[in-house]
Amino acid sequence: MIVRTPTVDVVRSLSDLLEFTVGITSMTDNGDGTYTLGTCNTYHLQPGFTVTIGENDYVIESVIRNEEIVVSGTVTITDPTFVAYTPFYYHGTPIQVSRELTEINVASDKTPMTFLSRELKERYFARDSAIDREVPCRIFFLTQYNQDWLSDEMHKYAIQPMRELAFQFVDICKASKLIGKFEDFEINEKEKVGISTSGKDKKNFANAHLSGVELLITLPINRENCIAPCPTFVVVPPSEGIIWEDMIEPWETYTNAWETYQ
Repeated sequence: MIVRTPTVDVVRSLSDLLEFTVGITSMTDNGDGTYTLGTCNTYHLQPGFTVTIGENDYVIESVIRNEEIVVSGTVTITDPTFVAYTPFYYHGTPIQVSRELTEINVASDKTPMTFLSRELKERYFARDSAIDREVPCRIFFLTQYNQDWLSDEMHKYAIQPMRELAFQFVDICKASKLIGKFEDFEINEKEKVGISTSGKDKKNFANAHLSGVELLITLPINRENCIAPCPTFVVVPPSEGIIWEDMIEPWETYTNAWETYQ
């Protein structure tokens, strides 16, 4: 029997690659404890989050997409790059994950997030196919928002950063050996994310004010991602040795492996 990596772990491994180095093209000390950093790619950065540059932490004050980032801190910035904060990964049903994340009170300890809604229907192919299975996925890229933001600020500081994260995820899928070729995908904006149960009012997902996008994508998971079963061996009398049955390599005989046979 073939041992397969579960789809939730395939998506996890792809989400783990959402780590990006931000290049600083210029730095201006504004003289008020803030620094304006020029950059060609702001990725999913948004105001309110903390980034580490060198060995020091800075709070993002504002972002102009793919142009500049204003941060506040106490130490002058000299490093030419820094690593953007990475998303957390969760999977499960919306109600289940929301209940679990409600226990985490600080939004930055659970966002931004990649959330795979675990209502998966996997379609499997014949053994001679390069594709092992196709899985339609609903993947949410969510982040916190400020309740005082206007509509334009919501779009610039929450939806657009999560849209960027979703596109980066799609690019990772296209480049991954785990994933076969796919033609299309769909991205839907989710300005304010909530959950509701039968007969109850809608409430915040994960006890936080979250916004972002939903990615609808069918992932063709390659057969190379499937692992052959563990080899098995059969014990025979010492005169014949031990025959090791490997599902990939030919039969091999190891003599004198056992001193006695009972």
